[in-house]
Amino acid sequence: MKNDLSSAKNAVYRLLNYRPRSEYELKAKLKEKKFDLSVIDQTIEYFKNTGLVNDEDFAKAWVNSRLNKPFGINRIRRELLDKGIDKEILKKTLGFASEEYDELAMIRSLVDRKLQHGVHSDNDKFKQRIYNFLLRRGFGFSSIKKVIDQI
Repeated sequence: MKNDLSSAKNAVYRLLNYRPRSEYELKAKLKEKKFDLSVIDQTIEYFKNTGLVNDEDFAKAWVNSRLNKPFGINRIRRELLDKGIDKEILKKTLGFASEEYDELAMIRSLVDRKLQHGVHSDNDKFKQRIYNFLLRRGFGFSSIKKVIDQI
């Protein structure tokens, strides 16, 4: 086990240089690097106090970035849970995002993009493929069905 606080801080700075991370992700990376648990706790506390690690800010930024891809709320929820975001933060962040997010419009734009590539929409195989594509992106079943039924 490593007991060096400055090495742990340097490791976190390197990780944060690539992209923002959740508290859970940072703890996991430090455990992977065999840092002592007390060093990990001190390091995370240091970064929380400096404001560089904040799960609420991380969740908001993640949701905004993923909605712009576009991904559905279901996928974003799953990703944030995998990143160890607390369920209360998740509920609040996704609730706020859901108010301003038009899932049907996003699905329509993705389907339109696919149709512009010359794929024929009267094909059942196309409908199945687009349905699976949209499900993988995390859109809701009922929203997908509404849009596909309109094709």
